[in-house]
Amino acid sequence: MIYYDQTERAKILADYKVYRDMLSNWEDEHLDDDNPSEETMDKYADILNKITQITKKYLRMTPVIPVSRCPYSAEVTYYSIDHYGIDGPWWDYTKPLRALSNLPVTFHTITGSLKLEGKPEKTQHQVRPGPERPYLIKQLIEAEGVKAVISTTQIGKHMGCMITYYKETLDIPVEPARLWGQYLWEKIDRFGNRIYLEPREREHSYIFNLEDWVDEGKLLWIQPGDKKFTLKTGVTGCPYIGMEGDTRFQIIIDGEVTYTEEEE
Repeated sequence: MIYYDQTERAKILADYKVYRDMLSNWEDEHLDDDNPSEETMDKYADILNKITQITKKYLRMTPVIPVSRCPYSAEVTYYSIDHYGIDGPWWDYTKPLRALSNLPVTFHTITGSLKLEGKPEKTQHQVRPGPERPYLIKQLIEAEGVKAVISTTQIGKHMGCMITYYKETLDIPVEPARLWGQYLWEKIDRFGNRIYLEPREREHSYIFNLEDWVDEGKLLWIQPGDKKFTLKTGVTGCPYIGMEGDTRFQIIIDGEVTYTEEEE
């Protein structure tokens, strides 16, 4: 599989923006037309076709990278993620472009945090990458037969922490949770298919003090930069304990950051 590099990605994003803007302009001018001309409709079809082609190319070329390792099966988890920056449509909170990943059957969900390095990229879409500090969802980590693994990944110039939750068996009743940076919740069915769900009207409790869960063995960790993704346990040497950063959830639009106390 050939993935985009920064140069190819920049071209894809530039083309995507051009045709998204063209679509927006077309809709402003013709959406309310009762009887648009054939030429007008042909232009509309051409714009949609270009957007479809660019979308498929972006999805096909988004890197699939190792991000974690299952504490039950020891299988490395590979995930499709645009790690070159938050300006890619992978990070669009409400309409993300994300390819399906071949996930372990024990996979439950991935949540994350993002420590910004300088000003964030300017985006037309809304980005919600979590707080600056990594956190656990209390309702998930407390469940029997569930463990989590924390790891890091560079997102452009920013540092991301990913917490991947795993279930020992498929029949463990654990509620789904939103994917990192995405509005929708998801779960994996018994056939390994991804199922998307609307968020439930239910509040989650967030845990930013990770030490007790590391000590208990419910939260395992991977040393930043470890390309073998070796699972580690215990608090000794764990770099994720006591990390600094804001615990409010970030909302990024057009390079500006605002905050909310909860994931909405």
